[in-house]
Amino acid sequence: MDHDVFISYAVEDTEAAERVCRALEDTGIKCWIAPRDVPFGADYEEVILEAIEASRFLVLIFSAHANASQHIEREIRKAFEESSKTQVFPFRIEEVAYNKVLSYYLGGAQWIDASKPPPERPLRRLVEHVRAHLRGPASAPPAYPVEGAPIPPPLPHKPFPVALLAAAAVALLLVVVVAFVVTRPRGGGREAINSSSSNLATPVANSNVNERASPTPRTPTPTPTPRPARTPIRVFPTNLNVRRPLNRNN
Repeated sequence: MDHDVFISYAVEDTEAAERVCRALEDTGIKCWIAPRDVPFGADYEEVILEAIEASRFLVLIFSAHANASQHIEREIRKAFEESSKTQVFPFRIEEVAYNKVLSYYLGGAQWIDASKPPPERPLRRLVEHVRAHLRGPASAPPAYPVEGAPIPPPLPHKPFPVALLAAAAVALLLVVVVAFVVTRPRGGGREAINSSSSNLATPVANSNVNERASPTPRTPTPTPTPRPARTPIRVFPTNLNVRRPLNRNN
């Protein structure tokens, strides 16, 4: 089945249903409407249910006759099945309140009021609405811009989940415990206490502050002045056995 819109109506509203069908198809929107599109010899109800399942939208011509029709109720139930992707657009041609079944399915649905003349304006609005939804959600009009559309109830307030908060607190506590176990000094007992007390008693000179401080500059050691080289003293050997020459003049 090649169509986008299923026209749901009571037999008494045939004229209004055909007018809606012509307005949609004049803009290129393919519709399915009974009895025009029911194949010859086919099961009437079965074909209708298949046509609803294959439709992207169902336009309900709503009136007092539709409100009392069991066939309309079955068609609406089919459109609201869990696996169905058909969206319902009520087109009200009479000011009538929904019955209990239709109120259950359509109580919060958007609808267009065509109960007051002239009918051209709401009919044009219906065509624009269907065309916008066919183009995609980004092109669709706001959820409740249509005249007579019900105001959506406020969203219920959801309290902050206490279980999530408790889980976050437990996780934080585990992180603190693990950090304490990893960073505590080894050895335990009194030795750990003594080591911690001795660390506290250590002078400030051994703390990290001095390690980060710049070192004290050292005084350069003066280079010693080289001494002049001494002239070596020549030592002559002395021979005690050599006699002094006699002075012949004496």
